[in-house]
Amino acid sequence: MWMQSLAQSWLVVETLNASPFQLGLVPIFQFGPSLFLSIPAGTLIDRFPKRNLLIITQLMYMMVALTLGTLTITGAVELWPVYATAFTFGLAGSLDMPSRQAFVSGLVPKYALKNAIAINAATFNTGRILGPSIAGVVLAVFGVAACFFINALGYLAPLTALLR
Repeated sequence: MWMQSLAQSWLVVETLNASPFQLGLVPIFQFGPSLFLSIPAGTLIDRFPKRNLLIITQLMYMMVALTLGTLTITGAVELWPVYATAFTFGLAGSLDMPSRQAFVSGLVPKYALKNAIAINAATFNTGRILGPSIAGVVLAVFGVAACFFINALGYLAPLTALLR
C-alpha cells in the first residue's frame, strides 16, 4: 500500500506534470473516504462476515493497483483516473481497517489479544516505513508501473490466506 502511495504521487508529478494543488488532491481522494466513512463502516461490518469483507477489500486494492499499472505502462494514464483509483482505494480502506481490526480480535484468544493488536500495528507501521523505501528503489530500477504491479502481487498472499 505504501509503495503504491509513493508511486502514485511520483506518477502525478513526473508523468502527468501536475501542479502542487493537483498533487495535493491525491491524498484527499485516497484518505478522505476513511475520514468520513470509517465510523459508519464500523456499524456496517458488524452485519457481515469480516472475512468476506476483507476478501472484497483486498480485491478492490488489487484492482486499483492493476488499473494504475496498466494505465501507466500503456501510456493511457491521465489525472482523473488517478483520482478515481485513489478514491476507490479510500473506499476500500474505510471498510478494510475496521474489518481487519475486528477480524484480528475474533481470531485470537482473549489472553493474547494485546499482543495480537501490537503485532498488527507493528506490521502496519513497518510497511509504512519500508514501502516507500522499496518503492524508491523499484522506481529507479524498473519504473513507476512496476511499483503498481508489485503492489498488486502483494495482495495475493492475504487473499490466499483469507480464502483458505
